[in-house]
Amino acid sequence: MTEVRHGSLGPTERTAVAFGALATSAKKLNEVSGELAQPIASLERALHRLSIGVACWTRIAGRDDGYNCWSQDVGYSIVNGEWRLAVRKVHGEDPENALEEVWPFNEAPLYLRIKAVDKLPDLLEAFVRATDAAANRLSKKVGPAQELAAAVNALAKSKRK
Repeated sequence: MTEVRHGSLGPTERTAVAFGALATSAKKLNEVSGELAQPIASLERALHRLSIGVACWTRIAGRDDGYNCWSQDVGYSIVNGEWRLAVRKVHGEDPENALEEVWPFNEAPLYLRIKAVDKLPDLLEAFVRATDAAANRLSKKVGPAQELAAAVNALAKSKRK
């Protein structure tokens, strides 16, 4: 960690020293951020290969007191037209009309990425539950869809004769 001491320096010299130290700190921060981006991208590719097509969010932090709500969440959802690991902020007077900001994980504000990493195991566990529930709901629709398709095909055949 870089420490800035100003002692008897004037404002211009203090600014120059602080800016130099900031440049060093920023370089380190960007290196570490890039290191974090690699395993996140790898996890995202692994999820994409599963072709799940189910969105799932896990809360990082939040509150809903009936008058105001806010949350910070990590999830897997469509962001900019692609299935991505994502981070979002939601805030407003009620959940139905809340404002939502969503970023691909590696583009989210740093403070949210830091919090979100610890919630990734929770997200994956929730994702299993959401995927199982979606499969169960979908399986109940197969029979009715087959019946509808058979009825339409029978009507189409009778109209061709």
